[in-house]
Amino acid sequence: FPVTIGIRPAECFAITRDCIDLQNNQLEIKCEVGSSLTEKKTIRQTKTPESMRKIPIVPELATLLKEWMFINSNDFLFCDKNGVYLDSDKVSTKLRVIRNKLGIEFNMYRLRHKFSTDLIINNNDPRTIMELMGHNNTNMTISYARSNDEKKKETLGNRKPN
Repeated sequence: FPVTIGIRPAECFAITRDCIDLQNNQLEIKCEVGSSLTEKKTIRQTKTPESMRKIPIVPELATLLKEWMFINSNDFLFCDKNGVYLDSDKVSTKLRVIRNKLGIEFNMYRLRHKFSTDLIINNNDPRTIMELMGHNNTNMTISYARSNDEKKKETLGNRKPN
């Protein structure tokens, strides 16, 4: 899910049914699961004003959301069996066990880096990517992108010396 739309894990865990508009194919990001000095793991407003945004829902995701909302009758899209929203710590702990068993390097935030990388490598508009990710500048968005050997070779192959 996050790799499809580039949202932060904390935003993902705060998605409720009222955030999903399948009539207009939009997902509204307005909250996140977070902690402060006085509160632990609560639903709160997003990190920055730019983080509050509406993201288009592509047809493949719309299909998945419809199916999941039929199966999961809870208010939160991602929750435990009691309907309580998840948080990054809970999910990270489970992922760490799976990751260690499989011997792979992975964490939830890598999906956000993959999202940015895929869009930048495919020459999408940095401003649009920035807005989808909820950043307040394109430098942050570009810093999320990761290069790879194939892209480096392609770039060098496209170089035209003067």
